[in-house]
Amino acid sequence: MARVTLLGALALSTGCKAPGPQAVQRPSSEPQASTAEAAPQPSSAGLDRMEQAITHRVRATAAWVDAFLSDERSLAEGNRSWVGLRLDGSVQEREGLDGSVRLAGRFILPRTEDRLHMAFGGEPDVPESTDVPMAEETDKQVQNPDLALQFVLVRTRSNDIRPEAGVRIHSFEADPFAGLRWRHTEPLGTWVMRVTERLRAYVDDGPESRTTLDMEHLLFDTMLFRSSTRGIWRDEEPGYEYGQHFTVFKQLDSTTLLSLDWDTAFDTELEEAVQETTVGFRLSRRFAQNRLLVEIAPNVAWPQDLDYEPVLGLFVRVQVDFGRDE
Repeated sequence: MARVTLLGALALSTGCKAPGPQAVQRPSSEPQASTAEAAPQPSSAGLDRMEQAITHRVRATAAWVDAFLSDERSLAEGNRSWVGLRLDGSVQEREGLDGSVRLAGRFILPRTEDRLHMAFGGEPDVPESTDVPMAEETDKQVQNPDLALQFVLVRTRSNDIRPEAGVRIHSFEADPFAGLRWRHTEPLGTWVMRVTERLRAYVDDGPESRTTLDMEHLLFDTMLFRSSTRGIWRDEEPGYEYGQHFTVFKQLDSTTLLSLDWDTAFDTELEEAVQETTVGFRLSRRFAQNRLLVEIAPNVAWPQDLDYEPVLGLFVRVQVDFGRDE
């Protein structure tokens, strides 16, 4: 299978040509000292083609980044079977070593025209591969794995709609649910907007909503900027958890990716709405024919429970993928 790289995505040409210059016409009675030419003016059709080409490059670059990181944005809409084993570890000043293990995957059921999928793992729509996940989300992925049967109702570049039904294991008890995942992508000039909404109704825990808004743009033609606004509402818990994340991705070579991160977590229920701000960078590298992903992310956090005093930390991830695209 052909390997798509970030540099290849960025090498796409805009292919826009401005109309040729036209000579300025003067009345015959005027003396013509020189043959002047008007400055080239790009047509509206040319500008439209330029924006379309830039949008295509943003989409292709973002798709490569998400596939490289095995990000949930890519895995949740993949059209092939895969299994991934993820080991996360983190350590902070004044805190002990924390870790989690997650086994997730997706199987395309045969004779369904690739529309019926069996997915298992943790929370499939938390964009956790590009930031250090909140402790609560990490705990839920370990304690509350789920198994879902999804039907691909709509699958286009602009929209992806998948109704689902399944069970979530909570305290060794099965909690059935039904839900819907919807993703919409819209070009906005040289930006690309992507909205993802996942609604679920659990029999025991009640309804839940997970929303993510991504805004993506190319910087200096070589880097991808992504702004991610995410929110989680649960009927079983008061308040609304949300966060704002900014990331700049830079490909160093075909197997190495560098990202700079800024993340702030909020909670409307608590007295101090800002719960924590984290700033750092992440070095991600693929090994073993791209089947092994290793990430190291030094960071500095300002947590609310420590009166926003700076705390040094380190996040490490090791992931083995089977069945993913190279």
